Amino acid sequence: MFGSRSSEKSGITSANMNKLTGDYIEKFLVVTLSSLAVSIFYSHGGMTIFGLASIGALLIWRFYLKSEPLVRIPKSVLILTGLYFLIIPLSLFVSEEAAPVFAELKKIRHVLLAGLLFTAPLRDQYRKYALYFFFGTAIIDGLIGIYQYLYLGDIRPRGFDPNQILYAGKIAFACGSAVILLLLVKNNKKWENIYLVLAALVTFVAILLSQSRGVWIALFIACSVTVYLYRASLALRFFIALFLIFAVIFTFSMSLRDRASSIVTSIYSEDYLGNTGTRLELWKGSLLILKESPLLGTGIGDFGRDSLALISANKMKGVPTVDHAHSIYFHTLATRGVIGLVVLVSLFFAIIRWSLRHIRHYGGVGGYFILLSSLLAIVGGLTENNIEISRYLAAYCFILGVSGPLSLKTQRIAPYPRAIEAASSK
Repeated sequence: MFGSRSSEKSGITSANMNKLTGDYIEKFLVVTLSSLAVSIFYSHGGMTIFGLASIGALLIWRFYLKSEPLVRIPKSVLILTGLYFLIIPLSLFVSEEAAPVFAELKKIRHVLLAGLLFTAPLRDQYRKYALYFFFGTAIIDGLIGIYQYLYLGDIRPRGFDPNQILYAGKIAFACGSAVILLLLVKNNKKWENIYLVLAALVTFVAILLSQSRGVWIALFIACSVTVYLYRASLALRFFIALFLIFAVIFTFSMSLRDRASSIVTSIYSEDYLGNTGTRLELWKGSLLILKESPLLGTGIGDFGRDSLALISANKMKGVPTVDHAHSIYFHTLATRGVIGLVVLVSLFFAIIRWSLRHIRHYGGVGGYFILLSSLLAIVGGLTENNIEISRYLAAYCFILGVSGPLSLKTQRIAPYPRAIEAASSK
């Protein structure tokens, strides 16, 4: 009798201790994730330190304290993600350099963090803290870009990033996410709406000033599709508002107006030295590189060397840069072969399908975040080697992990549009 009582007491104590430890881990994660949000924009070292610290805390919470997963990731997404990274070591057998292969493997930590964070029973309020910190850092980065444009005379501002496309691509995640929270979520507090409007406007203007056409297109498509699947009438109002904003800005800025029109005109007016001409030449080169090793490609890190060899052989024109193919799809085709491209496209398809099912089964706003961020990566990847850039991948995984499980209620009474049910049932 006394033994059963003592075991009962110890069981209660153990449960209370686990709960207390879980509370401390949640608060610790708010600190590390907020620090990670800053590091994504400003510090490679910080991304490593705070990313690994977050992973360690999540592993303790999951396996030592035996916390139950909040939601589960579909097996198809897990398997295809594993295959995507499993292909990387195979490059050691075909690549002439090993260093880029090991550098690529280090990026697994971003994906691991996204998976652990997505399934962790982290409360919505803490997820919002981390997400709002990400917005705040993006606002600062956006203001820096605007300052560079207005006062330093930079035609294409880039904040503290090495190029304008990475700069615009990262803050696009904040811009799109702020739009989703602003338009889809009900019961936002007044200060939250003001903060979200500020985040959306500042980052949107900074993206425009960066003149990154691929990011413009990706952001427009991602926001339009996400809002449309939520509610068609809202998407129409969003499209009209966006059109009016573009009209005003392009009326007063000839450079931005010319940049927008060049999305179409550059295809036939630029030579191989222009931005579009360079991309077309690199894509042609990617197909020529593919012929050397169709199944596995020529290896990660070999694209530049292979392109220079094509230029020397007069099979490709001497474009200004040959570091990558300016397209995640053509770059993957050249460096990882047909197998790598099939895995990548299948993974993107599985993630989109997952987002639609998540919306249908769980409701709330989380599934829309998965859809939005993935469309930004998918569409943006058409003209840029985006997810192979560590900071971009970290931003994508941050939004997926933090925002994907959010159960914030949307404005809809019945949040399951027929379009979503039809798409997810296929």
